[in-house]
Amino acid sequence: MRMTLETVADELGKAEELVDDGLVEHGLAEHEQKVSIVILAGGRATRMHGQDKGLVLLHGQPLVVHLYQQISSLSDDILINANRNQATYQQLLPACQIISDQWADFKGPLAGMHSALRHASHEYILIIPCDLLMLPKECLGQLWQAMQKNHSKAAYASFNGQALYPFCMLHRSLLDSLALALANDQYAVRHWLFEQEAAVADFAVDNILPLNLNTPDDVALAEQCYASEIPIFSDHFNSGAK
Repeated sequence: MRMTLETVADELGKAEELVDDGLVEHGLAEHEQKVSIVILAGGRATRMHGQDKGLVLLHGQPLVVHLYQQISSLSDDILINANRNQATYQQLLPACQIISDQWADFKGPLAGMHSALRHASHEYILIIPCDLLMLPKECLGQLWQAMQKNHSKAAYASFNGQALYPFCMLHRSLLDSLALALANDQYAVRHWLFEQEAAVADFAVDNILPLNLNTPDDVALAEQCYASEIPIFSDHFNSGAK
């Protein structure tokens, strides 16, 4: 995904403004549907050399804080799925509930989604990977509307046709299906979503930057963009799809 540096700086600088203006949630509020939001930060982060990815610093702040600043006004029920450093997450984000997987052996994002459905307060739950640097506008509304249009209990995000499966919205009634998949050693988010006949919400990213930072090189490149040291973002960012 390519964009000019000027657009990157503009969009990053306006992230909080977009939330304050209600642009991110437009399309959902009219239906008065409350949504819980869960940030997935419970993985091994092997491509980040084992660092707790949610606590990796970008522009002086942990990745999980970058996300929280964008979603804090969108829900009265925000949770962080973490399987280590729980006390650190709680100190960083005292308004959030910190939840851990039912299993102690890092079964992956599907286990985090299972934990999300177990602990969330509302009927619909937005799941966000902690390495997603910036949310697209109207993400709540578009995911919810995709579910309604397709009469589905799940929807996942796609950016210019490239799926990011762990960025999804789920109905809490899918908890039993998730538990069964994990009991059967099924850990692929993509396969489970397909079994649920999940809808797809595709976002054009010409002016919005939903980065998925998987490696130290990705973070370093994002730091360079913040510092205005390179003219464009590279196409090499991986969607992180499982």
